[in-house]
Amino acid sequence: MKMDPAATTSAGAGGQPARRPTSLLDLPDELIRHIFQLLHESLQPKQDDEHDFGSPVVPSAGYLTVSKRIQRIALPTWTSRISCATHEIDRRLAALYLGKAQYDRVTHYGVVLRNTHYNVQLVVATSFERLERLDINLSLLGSSVDIVPALRRLKQLKRLSLFSDKPLHVDSTFGLSELPRLEHLTVSANEWSFALLQRGTGNLRSHLSIEAHVLGEKRIWEELDDILDLLSNSSLRRLELSSLPRFAPLSRLLRFVAAFPQLRQLDVHESYSVLEGDPVLFQTARKAISAIASLDNLAEHAVSLAALLFQLEAGTRVIRFGLREPDTGNETRFTRQGDGDKFEMEQWKAY
Repeated sequence: MKMDPAATTSAGAGGQPARRPTSLLDLPDELIRHIFQLLHESLQPKQDDEHDFGSPVVPSAGYLTVSKRIQRIALPTWTSRISCATHEIDRRLAALYLGKAQYDRVTHYGVVLRNTHYNVQLVVATSFERLERLDINLSLLGSSVDIVPALRRLKQLKRLSLFSDKPLHVDSTFGLSELPRLEHLTVSANEWSFALLQRGTGNLRSHLSIEAHVLGEKRIWEELDDILDLLSNSSLRRLELSSLPRFAPLSRLLRFVAAFPQLRQLDVHESYSVLEGDPVLFQTARKAISAIASLDNLAEHAVSLAALLFQLEAGTRVIRFGLREPDTGNETRFTRQGDGDKFEMEQWKAY
């Protein structure tokens, strides 16, 4: 008797029909949506998300051409972040402005404003009804350009990054209180950003990041004195200071920070001077402290680091201290366990 070839391929062990492998299209909608959300996140640039003025990556639509069902499920995720590169700005902006169906999907918009396009760029930004994060680079604009009318319309905004390496006009009547949901602000240290902060921090509670390298070394500390004095009465929980000059009077900075009533984390980036700080200044509150610096040069600072760790363990309530490599994002982290007086060291790798 001859065997039916079809029977040999459709039957498994014990004569049971063999199961075909599960394909992507066999999965439920929710699982497919989650897979494409993870894929979308994996395609974003590997950088410090809390500390950048860059634009989000808009992945190729080719990933969505597997089937119409995949496109329907994943398209909202794929269009949730928008970026306009300089070489394609006209085409992209026109497509965005005409594609009104996307307006209720976009939550993150990153853009470099240009003198020849900024009006259209801002019109597009204010058209995104669900926009929660806006990253704007203002370095190419003239000083007379005012972005405040656009900002006033973004009532759902939770995160705002404003970068400019030159003087900029900002309407003197505008304050952060006009952005009622704003929790996270990143600004370059400049006259306009300090003037904005001096009008009040509004509902800003989560995170303030200041890029300090824009101003001269002496002026930055004159300006920061005023800002830190203002922030000492705020409910800010995290303060991040980047690109501090080498001669930074760290003890003065830490005396201000120690007085903040709600602050739980201080990040001092790109400055080894934090290793030489007087640990007594950290005693008044529980804080996490981090410093971003090249670990290749750590050997020359090893004595200062060891002394600081000893004092932090025995004489303060600091719960975490970290050293992070700026290029890779890898971090050496020292964490206090419970109420103990010892830190445990861990290596954290950025993926």
